[in-house]
Amino acid sequence: MWVGVRDSSGVLPCRTAPTWEAESGYGLGLVDALSARWGVAWAPFGKWVWFELRTAKS
Repeated sequence: MWVGVRDSSGVLPCRTAPTWEAESGYGLGLVDALSARWGVAWAPFGKWVWFELRTAKS
């Protein structure tokens, strides 16, 4: 399964190491831990941050 989120920013996302009490900064760490792979794709309006999840076949 492919999931993507787009925004208008031209700034690359960066993974941070938030402190345990931080209220933000966990996003890419979670994506990296839970996805099969992820990346960034440039678009005319900004970028897509995408990830692929492994799915169980029925």
